[in-house]
Amino acid sequence: MQGLPPKVSDLIQQINKEALYEIKEHITLGLTQTAEYLQLPPWEEYRESLIEAAHVTYKAVLVDAQLIYVTFRPLFILLSWFMGHFARLMSFLLKDAAIRFQISVKRAIVFQSSLPRFWILVEASIIAACITAYLLRRLIKRRRYVERLRAWYDTKRRAAQRKYDAALDKVSRTSMTLAMCLPHILYGVGAFVAKWLLSDVFVYIASDVPLLECITVFGPTFHTVVAVQRYQHLCNVHRKLYANDPLVVEDDSPPCEDNERRGVDNYDPTMTKIQLKKEEKKSNAHLQKLLRYWIIYGLVISFGKLLIMLPLVCRLVSKIEDNMIRQLLLVMFVWLRYLPLPSSKQMGKTFGKHARLYSTNTIDIVYCNLVQPFLLPLANVTEGRKQTRGMIEFFLAQLETFLSVCVFMKALRAEGKEQIVHVVTEGLALLPACITLLMPSMFTAYGCVYVGGFVSTANSAKCDDAIVKNDKKAAFISDDDPKLLQLRMLRVRWLRYWCVYVNVLFLLARADSILAWIPLSTHATLILLVWLQLPAFGGAPLLYDILVTEMSGFGIIEPDESFDAEKTLTMRLLNRMSTSGFEKEKNDDVGHEVEIDDAESLHSSRSNKDGIPLEKRAVMESSEERETPTIMESAAITN
Repeated sequence: MQGLPPKVSDLIQQINKEALYEIKEHITLGLTQTAEYLQLPPWEEYRESLIEAAHVTYKAVLVDAQLIYVTFRPLFILLSWFMGHFARLMSFLLKDAAIRFQISVKRAIVFQSSLPRFWILVEASIIAACITAYLLRRLIKRRRYVERLRAWYDTKRRAAQRKYDAALDKVSRTSMTLAMCLPHILYGVGAFVAKWLLSDVFVYIASDVPLLECITVFGPTFHTVVAVQRYQHLCNVHRKLYANDPLVVEDDSPPCEDNERRGVDNYDPTMTKIQLKKEEKKSNAHLQKLLRYWIIYGLVISFGKLLIMLPLVCRLVSKIEDNMIRQLLLVMFVWLRYLPLPSSKQMGKTFGKHARLYSTNTIDIVYCNLVQPFLLPLANVTEGRKQTRGMIEFFLAQLETFLSVCVFMKALRAEGKEQIVHVVTEGLALLPACITLLMPSMFTAYGCVYVGGFVSTANSAKCDDAIVKNDKKAAFISDDDPKLLQLRMLRVRWLRYWCVYVNVLFLLARADSILAWIPLSTHATLILLVWLQLPAFGGAPLLYDILVTEMSGFGIIEPDESFDAEKTLTMRLLNRMSTSGFEKEKNDDVGHEVEIDDAESLHSSRSNKDGIPLEKRAVMESSEERETPTIMESAAITN
């Protein structure tokens, strides 16, 4: 309104107010007419209807609640009765647990109070050491010392490997044979110098420290268990990626409650088919290396036992000290497992066309040149040939015919027939050892060596050779050949067997002095080894599952999500021992209370005899003794 005269601006404002008032009246009139046309009730009627609806809803809720109470009242009564009994049961269990805890605390207090101060300090130091180890483990995991140390070691190892390969390349330009033998010559010279300069330390490490057992038994067992679990995981990934392709044949191990939790059900969705092929190749190469190591180890141990048992050779072997034998074995197995050789990439550059004759693994060198030529003919001899069939082969043919008839008549499944034939066929190799069960223990020991050492190594070598031959065929056909996959699962079976066998052999060697006093202990050992060797109904898969469960329970290997510590053999034994100890303590307490009650009842029966209390009876007897004269007094009165 700026720039207009005052009268004009006032007039405009008055006109605007009148226009607004008219608009407001028109809107009010329109709303009133709309309400009358739609017959909308006034607000008072709405308010009364809402109050009445709320009242009726409240009554309906009360009626529904009463109906629900009347309908479910028996259920509420049963539930209250159940909860009451459950509360009584929980109170009884809590009371029982409190009694157990009280007995355990009293027993611990009495035991600790009876100990000398020295042993109390030893216990305190052990507890402090455990707490310190736990805190140190947490610190190591938080600071990642293990990963950093491993990365530092890998860096240094690669640098040393490059220098070593360069030096070996220079030697190979002069002499190829010298370059091939140089690592082994250097290792032998180093071992001789260490024995010469540090003789006492060398003897102490080989004899008094269980380093040899860790290198030959425990370390390979751990690596084998991890490798088998990794292979099972890759089989599961293969099943997910190739859902329409035939997968590996099922393992012939007997079903066990822990078979479902050994890493087979873990699936990695991020792994592609190319990565899976690479991982499967690495896993198969690692499993082949482990199986060949176990074959070499079993053959060395078997020959050692055989030399000790031979009458004439035993005199020569007994002259060698045990410390010297352990030193030789330590040098041999360190050379076998940890000798640094040229890397696979440098091998072709160094040895050229001779690279295929040279292996980057000492185990392959020993196995291919020494062990395999000996074991494969032995495996062929133990299983027999069709051209040399005798009574046993005839019996097998008749048995297979009879089982085929049973399958045709539906009295037996085809899988059962194959399993029986498999067991009997492999059992033929165990037949010579079973004959020694009827002989004295001196001859039964040869059967133990034959079953545990030579038969298992020969069958493992035969399995490895079949896998190598089928690998070459699969390279031109398919990696998913059912026969090849079946042979790989057979290799897994033999790896499980070796894990169990070497640990059982270790325990038997430690208990040798005790078993020597037990009659027929050698025959029992042979039966145990035959049971472990059987392809079906054998003990190796069962004991392997127990071994894996215990390793998971002690944290040696990573447990699965479905792992239950209460299922381990150690926890079950501890629970059984604690339960038996509590029952014995409870029975002792009950017996003590019964003795106290018997003593009190006897005391009360004596005190109430003839209706006279015990104190008054004692006073009366003492007075009678005083009134009665002695013999001397009576004689004096008579005189």
